[in-house]
Amino acid sequence: MTPIEIKKNTGLKEDFSDQKLIDSLKRAGSDAETARKILHFVKKRLYPGITTNQIYRMAFDQLKKASKNYAANYSLKKAILGFGPSGYFFEKFVAAMFREMGYETEIEKIYKGRCVDHEVDVVATKDGHTAFMECKFHNTPTKKNDVKTALYVQARHLDLKESAEAPDFDDYYLVSNAPFSKDAIQYSQCVGLRLIGLNSPDEKNIHAIIRELRLHPITCLKRLRVRDKNKLMEMGVMLCREVIENPQVLKDIGLPKNEQRSVLNEIKAIIKSRPPAKKNGNGNKSENNDGDNLNKSENDLPTPLIPSIHNEQKENNEE
Repeated sequence: MTPIEIKKNTGLKEDFSDQKLIDSLKRAGSDAETARKILHFVKKRLYPGITTNQIYRMAFDQLKKASKNYAANYSLKKAILGFGPSGYFFEKFVAAMFREMGYETEIEKIYKGRCVDHEVDVVATKDGHTAFMECKFHNTPTKKNDVKTALYVQARHLDLKESAEAPDFDDYYLVSNAPFSKDAIQYSQCVGLRLIGLNSPDEKNIHAIIRELRLHPITCLKRLRVRDKNKLMEMGVMLCREVIENPQVLKDIGLPKNEQRSVLNEIKAIIKSRPPAKKNGNGNKSENNDGDNLNKSENDLPTPLIPSIHNEQKENNEE
């Protein structure tokens, strides 16, 4: 059968891949049989030049019919776009993610560098280990973070490093809802800048972290109106699990009791429907990335932010 050529968001063309669609559905939590049915549905409606966005919408609609909870996992990219347009809420989301992982976090801290002052988007601290995080939010997720962005973060790093009045940061991170260009990745790996985005080279990508640790943003909820999501975010509530931990916030934004129950039930189902881990060649469980590096095996967490794990790995390597 002749492959059908589809159009990516970047404008580039490629052959439609059955396996890519199946993999993305499984990462969302779909069982194999449901994924095969959705693939069959989509393939019957393919035509040359169809866009990946159109394919996504078809697959998402079918997945939503099978399970709204799976659909929430499948639509993470769209959910994160709900933090726009300014990106301020994305900074708060990144801080909330790491806070749930046991870190003390602060946002928009100003430190004096050797030459100029710098506003740091997120500062994460745990066990005496401190990380600087620059957050880059794009309203168009296909827009890549180019090497100029990485150069900018590195320049800030150097200015703060040479200042006696700034903290001694152990790691510098660039966190984004979009992918990184090849030059940005190459430069960052050369200077030691850590990247978390759609195609993170060394860490889990941002979607994998969300799914594995069940850090789903409230923007993925279908039973909550946009204005109510915005009210929660203004209150600093960014994660679904934060609503479970303090359901009073739903009453505080004026939701009637029946809607509160509906939202809480949706959150519980989303958190419960963790996508299954996939076995790698060694028989161990791992998850695939969502970006271009779909088949890459990864560590459990961004290890540079976890000194104990990082040090254990170093000791094992020395042995």
